[in-house]
Amino acid sequence: MPQSTLNTYLTKYEHLYPGIDIWWKKRVIPDVESGIKRIQIIEDVGLAVFDRQQAKLCHLSVVTAFRGQGYGKQLLKDVTLDYKFIWCTAREDIAEDFVSWSDGFIEGKLSGDEVKIIMRVR
Repeated sequence: MPQSTLNTYLTKYEHLYPGIDIWWKKRVIPDVESGIKRIQIIEDVGLAVFDRQQAKLCHLSVVTAFRGQGYGKQLLKDVTLDYKFIWCTAREDIAEDFVSWSDGFIEGKLSGDEVKIIMRVR
């Protein structure tokens, strides 16, 4: 994905993830370069970021127009490679969405309105 397209994509999520561009530059890019994190992109559709050391899904998003078409599942499968179970955190109000399509479960409540989710990758 060209840098300009990626910047536009990240800007779309600034309201949900304040500072996402800083997180991307300071945490994601160096970890991708060192092999800790892996990214998967379907151009103009979605993006996933996975931490291989922690087996943690750091980010998963699909552009609204493409939701409900299996792109989230495909990104998850592609970015996690051979992992069978992974985890992520999510806001409580969207946690059930992750649980329902990943055959996962909510492990517990974290600070604020976040919960920890254990997900099965198929």
